[in-house]
Formats: sequence, C-alpha cells, structure tokens
Amino acid sequence: MSLGTFVMVLVAAMLHAAWNLAMKDSGDRLVAAWAIMGVGGLASVPVLAALGPPPSAALGWLGVSVCIHVGYALALARAYELTDLAVAYPVARGTAPLLVTIGGVTLLGDSIAPLGVVGVVVVSAALMSMMRRGSLAGYRWAVLTGLFIAGYTLSDGAGVRAGDDAIRYIAVLFVLQTLGVERCGAAHAGIRSHGGGGSGTAVAADPGGPWRSDGLPAGAHRFANQPAGPGFGAEGDLHGLRGAGRVPVPG
Repeated sequence: MSLGTFVMVLVAAMLHAAWNLAMKDSGDRLVAAWAIMGVGGLASVPVLAALGPPPSAALGWLGVSVCIHVGYALALARAYELTDLAVAYPVARGTAPLLVTIGGVTLLGDSIAPLGVVGVVVVSAALMSMMRRGSLAGYRWAVLTGLFIAGYTLSDGAGVRAGDDAIRYIAVLFVLQTLGVERCGAAHAGIRSHGGGGSGTAVAADPGGPWRSDGLPAGAHRFANQPAGPGFGAEGDLHGLRGAGRVPVPG
C-alpha cells in the first residue's frame, strides 16, 4: 500500500468515526443518520446528471444494497439508543470483517491466508469479551448492524463487479439509500403520531412530522448547524430540529 493510499484510508476512517460520534451524540439518531446520508445523496446528484445511471447488469445488486443500507441505518440508530458508542461502534465494525471473510470465501470464491484465519479468531474473541460492557440488547443491535454491513459490503462488491463502474453505482446508491431512510422515517413518524408505537410519545404539531417534503436539505442544514449544549447527549435533543417540529417530543 502506498503512502498516499494509506493516508486516504486513515482520513476516511477518521471521518467515519466522526459522523458516528455525531449520530450517537444527537437526540434523534435516525434523523441524524438521514441528514448525514443526505449530504452524500445531494453530492451524488450532479455526478448522476453528468455520467448517467450504472449499467443494467448492476441494477439487481443495487436494489439489494439499497434495502440493506436502509436496514443498516435503522439498526445502527437503535444500537446507539441502547448502548455506548464504545460498544456499538467496534462491535458493528468488527463483526463485519469476520462475516465478510466468511461470505467472501463461501459465496464469492475468495481465499484467505492462514495468518488471516488467526486474525479472524482474535477479532472474534475480542468482540465476545465486550459483551460485559453495556446492555445485552444494545450489543444485539450492534451485531445486527454488523450483519447489515457485511451484507452490503458483499452486495456492493458484486454490483460493482457486475457493472464494472464503481462511481455511477455508488452515486445512485447514495441517492436511493437517503430516500429509503427518509421513507422509513416518515412511516415511523406516522405510526408514532397515531399512537401506534405504544410508547406514549407524540409528534409536534406539524403536518409532516420530522420527515416533511423539505426535510432532506433543511434537515441536513439544521443538523450540521446545531450548537453543542446541555441538551446534546445520549438523552438530549437536536434543538433546532425539535423547535422546528421535525423531531418527536415526549408526551
């Protein structure tokens, strides 16, 4: 690996950890995930306008990946609600390579060196040792998140290979996964607004709840400009979103 590639991977890892921290530290993790995904979705629109959609051979895998990415966002949001970042993040991200290794060998015909097997065993043992930290429910959601990560890693890899075009594939994926999370959020808000959640919660008086038609650009902007404060934390809130009637408020 060249020095330039190493630096890019390191920067990408730092950015990834940073947006996970922002998601964990928000009052509504699903809104946060949607807003963060929305930035990538908006940035992908001009790419699609210039290059067009990916080849038809990749569309089947693309559909599978979109569904898995949406499930990943929902599971990750739930994991962060139930346990600490120091548990959810390493379990989710550490489980995925283990599952991807197994899936790659069994499904895609990849090979693994003996030293790689040792690494997989070490990672598995380390993850099991973390079960003593945080809630068991949170740990389960973190493992489920890892399952989703492994799933989209394999499906994305297969889709890019099938279409032989990573840029257009990723651009469409970013747009569709953002819309998918938005639709799930809208459905969730509708259930909560009609009391279907059974938790005694209600949404602020707003026809569209937290997922109005203007939600993507407006929500991303408000999320990015929230000031840190006492209400920012595991049980805090996104002040601007809640004040604008976009985030459910306790009943």
